[in-house]
Amino acid sequence: MRRVPFGFACALALLGLFVVMHLPSPSGAAVGFGISAVLAQEAEPIADSGEAPAPARDSERVTTLWDMIEVGGLIMIPIALCSVWMIALLAELFLKLREKVACPPETVEQLQSQLGTEDYAAAWQTSWDSPSVLSHVMRRALKKLPKGQDAVEDAAGEALLDENNVLKTKISYLGVIAGVSPMLGLLGTISGMIKAFNKMGHEGAIGDPAKLAGDIGEALVTTFAGLLVAIPAMIVFYIMTNRSKKILTLVQERFTELMEDVAYDQVPDDLVLEPAHAFAAATVAAAAPAPSPRAAGRGTISCPTCSKPVAVGAPTCPDCGQELDWN
Repeated sequence: MRRVPFGFACALALLGLFVVMHLPSPSGAAVGFGISAVLAQEAEPIADSGEAPAPARDSERVTTLWDMIEVGGLIMIPIALCSVWMIALLAELFLKLREKVACPPETVEQLQSQLGTEDYAAAWQTSWDSPSVLSHVMRRALKKLPKGQDAVEDAAGEALLDENNVLKTKISYLGVIAGVSPMLGLLGTISGMIKAFNKMGHEGAIGDPAKLAGDIGEALVTTFAGLLVAIPAMIVFYIMTNRSKKILTLVQERFTELMEDVAYDQVPDDLVLEPAHAFAAATVAAAAPAPSPRAAGRGTISCPTCSKPVAVGAPTCPDCGQELDWN
């Protein structure tokens, strides 16, 4: 499977959250500030004159998401981090769980052509060079070709199970976010109500609703923010679960189509599948002469005749022409 830069997705999510926080909120969105304005207006004495009271200035203020976060207090920080985590996971899973990423059409065509000509080494090299879910399954399966069809199918099943476990782990984090976010909101609600009751009991705030506005706003804003993160996370959790099942089923179908015409009884028993660079490195290492025990770990030595430096393994001294014996 192609790797998606998770850190890059987190950075984009943070940038988007920063922009959204400073956008004007729609009317009534700033719960904490709306409560503060209403309670403050009720607490102000109404003038005895016949003039209509001037509208509250808070009602004319354009509030932003950042203003709501300030009302919610410190509990809004972990809720905001949960929202960033959710957006990053959603971006990563959306990019991974696509047909052209899990089963690239060009890779399928190459594998189909190579398996049709029984060029198993080339097919294995193709699956090595183009990482995807299908390529991972093919690599594991082609390794078992000399052992027969049952071994190939078992290896493919194990590879699919590994891919499923990776996806389930990623998707399960969405379920964690959906469960934790409301609990964080409830924690903020309890914190705000405790502060409000403390003011009622110790500061005589029963007859002054304006003193309770901030604490009640904290209680409601944190609950609102927690649900705002949890509801989309729960929806995305089930969407991505079904999408992963669909993608893995598609990979299994493509694998079956590719391997259905393979003649297992004609596969050589000594078939060796290794990446090209590893084979080249092994060939070079086998062809290179082994250094003598005296020369091992040394780059140059002094010539026994002229005492000039001589490269280890050189047949003669470049200065005096003395023949050297490295045995």
